[in-house]
Amino acid sequence: MAGSTLGVTRASIFRSLASANQNNGDAHMKPYLGKVRWGAMAAVLAAGMVGHAHAAPVKARGPLATRIVRIMHRLRDVRRFGAVSVAPNGRTIAWTVTETTSAHRAKAAAKSTTGNPGEILQLADTNGTHVRTVKVPNSVETCHYSSLTWSPGSKVLAFLSNCNHGKKDREQLNVYEVDANAVRARRVTHLRGFVHELTWVPGGSMLSFLYVKGDLHPIAAVSATKPQVGVIGRAGVEHQQLAVVPATGGTVSEITPYPVFVYEYDWSQSGNRVAYVGAPPPGRDNWWVAKLYTQTYGGPARVVLDPSTVKGSLHGLQIALP
Repeated sequence: MAGSTLGVTRASIFRSLASANQNNGDAHMKPYLGKVRWGAMAAVLAAGMVGHAHAAPVKARGPLATRIVRIMHRLRDVRRFGAVSVAPNGRTIAWTVTETTSAHRAKAAAKSTTGNPGEILQLADTNGTHVRTVKVPNSVETCHYSSLTWSPGSKVLAFLSNCNHGKKDREQLNVYEVDANAVRARRVTHLRGFVHELTWVPGGSMLSFLYVKGDLHPIAAVSATKPQVGVIGRAGVEHQQLAVVPATGGTVSEITPYPVFVYEYDWSQSGNRVAYVGAPPPGRDNWWVAKLYTQTYGGPARVVLDPSTVKGSLHGLQIALP
């Protein structure tokens, strides 16, 4: 009923608009014609919004609707490039390509999947030659890649990917590596939790990242929150720590204090000290009272800047972003 009412409303509006156009020769009508046209168009848009807000979804019909559907399918097939990363020696470049495979399109047409495109990871020499696609063993059909980062010696590319995710943890990322002159990647970690901000520790023997162990929900002031269950302030509080892992694989170690939620970090040139911005958890609520810390590798944390107590121009400033 709502769909038919919307159709009648649009038809009557366009008939009124056409009638107004026929009166172009009347001098006394000219000052009002522009207002009539714009008013009618605004009514059409308003009617469209009301119809979309209250009417049940209807099947697209007509040549215009068919064309729109065709354009949307074409847009889904567009190859999009991103995450470009150049090796420090300037000889190799890495990037991701978003695309939809023919097999995926067939499944989408059969409504067995959403048809969302995945990504592939590619390497090439910086002169544009020797393009190759990185292969992750036992990969799922739809992969995503992020945090492409080269080792200090330019020999290894490390990255995050969900290529080996399970049925219930599609968003689980892990650390992988691929040699600059190879195509077969190797898995470095088996994580259970949200991970991002992957980088090499200077020296090239370790990798570091921010890690929320046991919780896959993205942590940010504007990200969706998970259901609040349990004692408020105790249950479900995320602890994001700085973690490290040997570049050859092995045990993942959280090196920052558990009571400090780390927002960002950076290593000294020697790789034996790290500076980071942190606050008491939950991180999505306390970013505005964050402090600046420094810490030797394996040593205790030390506050070097507390905006709430420091004197001078830095007093009261916010040093973490939501």
